[in-house]
Amino acid sequence: MSFYSEGYRVLYIFPDHPYFCMSRLTGRLGKTQRGKGRGGTVLEHRLIIAENIGRPLRRDEIVHHINGIRDDNRLVNLVVMSRQRHYLISSIEATLNELDSLRKKLSNMDTSDLIELNYDKVDGGNKSIH
Repeated sequence: MSFYSEGYRVLYIFPDHPYFCMSRLTGRLGKTQRGKGRGGTVLEHRLIIAENIGRPLRRDEIVHHINGIRDDNRLVNLVVMSRQRHYLISSIEATLNELDSLRKKLSNMDTSDLIELNYDKVDGGNKSIH
């Protein structure tokens, strides 16, 4: 059985699964418990990597989707990294996306739009030349 959560594919696994220790289930008070109870859920991309490297992932190991598509769980699209490295890479990717968006906006402007932007920057919108 599987379902999606925040774009990620989630699998339900049972206690006899070799990587059940990576599973989570929600207790009575809404608190997440690791690997306890009758069954639990695990993010599919984490399970794919764990099976590939032959050991359960640690909590501090993040599986990054290279192409940014959360349900593209092909092995060639997944890489394991530390939480710090993942934060750095995600920040760089966000900055690159912002720059690409700005480049697209600028490429759609004509020359007069760019001249007006320059005047606004130089003398606060007063279109007189000093």
